[in-house]
Amino acid sequence: MKHLKRLLYSTIGILTLVAAGCSSHRGSVTSPVTQSSNLDMRFDSMVSNYGAWDEMSTNIKVELQSPMNLSLSGKAYMVKNKLIHISLKFLGMELAVCHITPDSIYCVDKVHKIAVVEPMSKLSSTAGIDIAQLQSVLLGRLFGPDSDPAALKRSRSVTFDWLDEESDQWKTVVQFIKPLKYTCVFDIGGNEPNVSALHVAIPGHKEVSCMYSGWFSTVIGSMPQSISSDVAIGKNQLKIAVRYTPSSVSVKNVKVPSFKVPGNDYRRMHMNDLLKSLAS
Repeated sequence: MKHLKRLLYSTIGILTLVAAGCSSHRGSVTSPVTQSSNLDMRFDSMVSNYGAWDEMSTNIKVELQSPMNLSLSGKAYMVKNKLIHISLKFLGMELAVCHITPDSIYCVDKVHKIAVVEPMSKLSSTAGIDIAQLQSVLLGRLFGPDSDPAALKRSRSVTFDWLDEESDQWKTVVQFIKPLKYTCVFDIGGNEPNVSALHVAIPGHKEVSCMYSGWFSTVIGSMPQSISSDVAIGKNQLKIAVRYTPSSVSVKNVKVPSFKVPGNDYRRMHMNDLLKSLAS
């Protein structure tokens, strides 16, 4: 039960903290970059392949790989710019729910009757990230201050540079200014370019990174089969992965489960309390 509790805490914590994870990345995301017309065209080609969608669902599996091996399976639902709903189950019983709207973040541990409830404005004021950008993180898509990736170049907030020209690896660097200045770097590579890693540098915080792999084709374009992170919290190093099932991706007749705000029988926690629990 203790291990299950740690998995649930790790899961809801990671899903809330930029829907991915945090790790130390040796490269500097603030190094000077140059504009390349070749990469500029690759960027245009890449974002033009992002298929339109209004709602979607997919089977999901969350794996805690360190300091112990545990996993939960379930389903993820998204309504564009409006909702992220992730339900995790074990033997058919719902154990945890992460429900994110433009206004609020709810992460609920139904086993231990604990609810982490935060206003979305808290995440937005810390990192300037909104629900549309969180959805882009979960889909492995480029994003910027404007959630529309095609608008990035018009905002003059994006530059491109080679990571390794011989192996066809390049990066897109996006500068955010409001509500605070920070940088996102998207590592991209391959003949069919997709994001292989996202690194976020926020002043005064450890760099945030998540890795993408196993890309597959869907009706809305390519999606990563796996998103993984190593999360340093206190003295603990948590390694976690989120995996999608390619054959389960659906954009038609998506029925998002109803969500009930936790009542007085749940103990309320703030995100800082949750992180302290994971660090112990």
